[in-house]
Amino acid sequence: MVDYDKVKQYENNLQSQSLLKDNRGEEDRECSDDDSTVIGGSEPKKDYLHCDQRFFGRRIVISLIIFLGILLTSTIVLLVWLVSLQKSLHNYHAEHIDDKGGTSHFQPSTGVRSCGSTASEAIAAGCHFDTFSFGWTPPECTDLQLYNESVSSLWSQTGDSPAFYTPNHDPIPFSALEDYATGMSPPGAAVTDRHEIFTTWEHHLVACAYGWQKVQRAAMRSWPLEEWSASYGLAKRCGPDLLTRERRDSESIKSHLKPWYPICGLEAEQMRREVEVALRD
Repeated sequence: MVDYDKVKQYENNLQSQSLLKDNRGEEDRECSDDDSTVIGGSEPKKDYLHCDQRFFGRRIVISLIIFLGILLTSTIVLLVWLVSLQKSLHNYHAEHIDDKGGTSHFQPSTGVRSCGSTASEAIAAGCHFDTFSFGWTPPECTDLQLYNESVSSLWSQTGDSPAFYTPNHDPIPFSALEDYATGMSPPGAAVTDRHEIFTTWEHHLVACAYGWQKVQRAAMRSWPLEEWSASYGLAKRCGPDLLTRERRDSESIKSHLKPWYPICGLEAEQMRREVEVALRD
């Protein structure tokens, strides 16, 4: 009886160990954290492939999320840079260098503008007197850097010879034009709203080059133009004159001028009509 009980107990122990081993096998068939080993189970190779596929899928999802985050960040940075670049270009087009080397902000106008009908009105409106066009020009259509460079070019070519004369051929100093431009002309001055003066051939040639450069610079910067530099009639006269080099003589009187008030901000249709009129002449 004793032996039978021992045998029975031994068999029960073996059965318990077998069940425990089977339970452990079910649990150990899960993949380890490092995916390097697979413990237990009746189909270890199949369980290992299943574990590897799950881990590979997680890696793809994480990589895709990181890639999308980098792409979104790059897009935002690019958009910010483009906006900043556009503002910088706009500011560059909206300012020009003045005669003192500083910057003066340019405010483009919409529509047509003029400086009035007298020098006092023009000065009050902040207009600039241009000795090449002999007109009062609004700030929107004034290129001071080019103007001052052209004045220096005129003096370097004429030397001590005057560039302006009265109808009686009396020389007019440039200071007289400066006084008129600032409203400081004394009584009896040679340059007034009503007086007509004459200029030299050299002045005319520099004015031609100045007008053409002004048109080109305005086109590059999207600045408006006044009707003198935008005139096709000016270009039509200046072309042959610039080619006639034998007529260059600072002492010869070329043209007569009188202060006037050209309009600024010509639209494309107005300039087209101006060209048509010049071609018919």
